[in-house]
Amino acid sequence: MILPVLAIVILAGVLAIWVYRALLVYLPGSRGPILSADTIPDAADTGVVSVIVPAKDEEANIRAALDTLRAQDYPNLEIIVVDDRSRDRTAEIVREVAAEDPRVRLVQVRELPAGWFGKPHAMHVGAGEARGQWLLFVDADCRQAPHSVRAAVNFLTDHQGEMISLWPVLEMHGFWENAVQPVAGSVLVAWFRPSWVNNPRRRAAFANGQ
Repeated sequence: MILPVLAIVILAGVLAIWVYRALLVYLPGSRGPILSADTIPDAADTGVVSVIVPAKDEEANIRAALDTLRAQDYPNLEIIVVDDRSRDRTAEIVREVAAEDPRVRLVQVRELPAGWFGKPHAMHVGAGEARGQWLLFVDADCRQAPHSVRAAVNFLTDHQGEMISLWPVLEMHGFWENAVQPVAGSVLVAWFRPSWVNNPRRRAAFANGQ
């Protein structure tokens, strides 16, 4: 009898923790602002935005990612794709897009310096090539709504901020992605509460990787 009772107690404790975390995530005021096209002013030029896209073997994604970046309604944009030693057609595709749109530029990394990981180094290289007042780092497998850049820049300028990190809508396929990804995201939001991260009096810090 002791083991079944102990198992029930443990299960109840786990359930209580998940209910508590769910309340932290979904209660009003527990999340950060939602940047939608309806709540953002018309496009305004508040400085060049340099979009930096680190890419390694992304031929399946890079064109679609660039299409959504080129479709932005923000008026002053440059797009820097840092090809990190790709062995597929990533660089070739970027060159094709750059021939159509002068805002797109290809930078290639031939070797990875000692002490670096690939993605941070590609981001570092892209930042060194940028001429913008704002730096926007975006993964090659992400897709942007047309107002994404405008919304982020206007939010920063309105709040006199220096950095903003957006939480995306996750694209999920199959049972396990739908089962695991929302849970993982909820744990992160519960652990790094937006109300804490946005409070300068707290030490909590968090930025989304995509």
